[in-house]
Amino acid sequence: MKHAFRITWWSLRDTYEELFVLIGANLLALVLFIPLVTAPPALAGLYYLGFHVANEKRVEFSLFWDGFRDHFLDSWKLAAANLLVFGILGVDIWFYLIRMEGAWQVLGLVGVWILLIWALAQLYTFPLLVRQEERKFFLLLKNAVLLTLAYPAFSLTAVVLLVLVLALSLFLPVVFFLVGLAFAAVMGAHALRHSIEMVEAHQTRRREEAEDQDD
Repeated sequence: MKHAFRITWWSLRDTYEELFVLIGANLLALVLFIPLVTAPPALAGLYYLGFHVANEKRVEFSLFWDGFRDHFLDSWKLAAANLLVFGILGVDIWFYLIRMEGAWQVLGLVGVWILLIWALAQLYTFPLLVRQEERKFFLLLKNAVLLTLAYPAFSLTAVVLLVLVLALSLFLPVVFFLVGLAFAAVMGAHALRHSIEMVEAHQTRRREEAEDQDD
């Protein structure tokens, strides 16, 4: 849980340090949300920029357009997958948990758990979209879900903290509109990097344990 608080602090710090670039990208993304066709690529552009901010790489406004252009189709695939999954799970929960009675409601409860896992996996989907070298769509979704299941406490705490920061920013709506989405992109990049580091550390420990057993 402490790791989630740490990446939240890092995200706030990095957002402040690159504030002017991120404000420009955030405002542009909001404008691009108006025509629906450019909404998912605008998010991809923000997350591509956020990836560079979180990983201390060269940060320029042009990175937004690089992410927008390079991930135009893939971002729409991801958006369509989310609409489909959330729609199916919503109907499942409504039908089996609310309309049905008895044992049928178990299917509704299963739908609630799957919905929670899928919602938490959104912490990783767009960061993976702009980071993953292999552009295999189902591999992206698989990795997002596996990271969520591997570190559920971290994922849940990070999402709660992200939502809390965005909710607090609504008390000053200008802050949310200026930098809210950009902050989410930076935090998603930090969460993905930290989760990958935990996976790599776990794999290293397993290799070392296996080598000790061989010796």
